[in-house]
Amino acid sequence: MPHIAHRPSLLTLRRRAGRFAVALALALPAVALATPAHAASSCEVNDVVTTGPVITGTEAADTIVCSSVDATTVVDSLGGDDTIILTGRIEGRIRAGDGTDRFALSRSAELTGSGELDGQRGHDGFEISGKAFGAVRGGQDADRIIVRRDTTTAPTTDFRGARGADEIHIESPVVVHGLVEGAEDDDRLTVEGTVASDGRVLGGTGDDDLHAAVNLGLVDGGPDTDHCVVAAGNPPVGCES
Repeated sequence: MPHIAHRPSLLTLRRRAGRFAVALALALPAVALATPAHAASSCEVNDVVTTGPVITGTEAADTIVCSSVDATTVVDSLGGDDTIILTGRIEGRIRAGDGTDRFALSRSAELTGSGELDGQRGHDGFEISGKAFGAVRGGQDADRIIVRRDTTTAPTTDFRGARGADEIHIESPVVVHGLVEGAEDDDRLTVEGTVASDGRVLGGTGDDDLHAAVNLGLVDGGPDTDHCVVAAGNPPVGCES
């Protein structure tokens, strides 16, 4: 008599499927734990997808768009008048190099405490939105940093003009935690919102012009001849007028 293969019953198949589903469910947490905490760096340089750990532009004018920059990555746009747009989590350093460069930190972006935007040489402009918890530095020349009204700051925030006659303008109703500093030369610092109790607005050296709507922290003109206006809260210090 020919052998007839035994086919498992529908009930047996269901039991096997159930055991497989349970085993898969138990394995999922281990897989999830093995997933990296942060995505790898990912940028587009002139519409070409580029990954870390070193991402560079050219000596001409570049457009660099980054959705993720991890802490080990350096993005360097090199020379030319570059545009750098940041849309995601930024943990590494982004350097603009020479030229008149433009940075845009979008509403969806987070500049973490380890993240740094550095204009370096040239007259650079920064438009900051989203979560700005790291460092934004103008660089070696006269630069302009505009902090939009939808920006969130933290005690690790560091907005700094560095060298040159810089302007840092912070829109209302932003609450400033951390540091806002003109540093060298004749700077203009304006906080239309509130300087929190852990916030500092420092003119640095040079003849600076400081304005704050509400000051619960420190507004200090520093050395040289400074003009300071605080509408409410703690009066400014280190100011001659």
